[in-house]
Amino acid sequence: MEVNFFGAFNLAQLAARVMVEQSPSSRSIRGKILFTGSWVQDMPFPEGTSYISSKAALKMMAMVMAQELAQQGVRVNLVAPGIVYAGLSKKLHDADPTFRTRVADAIPLNEMQTAESVADAFAFLCSGESDYMTGSSLLVDGGATLVKRS
Repeated sequence: MEVNFFGAFNLAQLAARVMVEQSPSSRSIRGKILFTGSWVQDMPFPEGTSYISSKAALKMMAMVMAQELAQQGVRVNLVAPGIVYAGLSKKLHDADPTFRTRVADAIPLNEMQTAESVADAFAFLCSGESDYMTGSSLLVDGGATLVKRS
């Protein structure tokens, strides 16, 4: 909660204050605040209570901030990646056969997500093509929330 929620809350609050004071762009946009959520923000996954709860809280905070800041020209959105083959997930995947099986069972596209695909989602939300989006959660999870069926 300290990092995933409170850290994001404090930083976004400071950023929002700066953005509200800026001159708007030609589309009346003063800035964009983006959060990193997770595919599990909307569904359970074994052994992840604290992480899942923090990401669910982050999603709701993004929605409330989007509602509160819309009139000031600040867009607030969230990218919800799936299981990314990087960092801790990569280490677990490479070292733990049980985790590897759980991941394989969870992703209909049958492969873990790349860091580059997460970056692509953020790049889209930073672009002018997303100017009419606010309060959205961009789910990029390889279908993990669909619950893979054998």
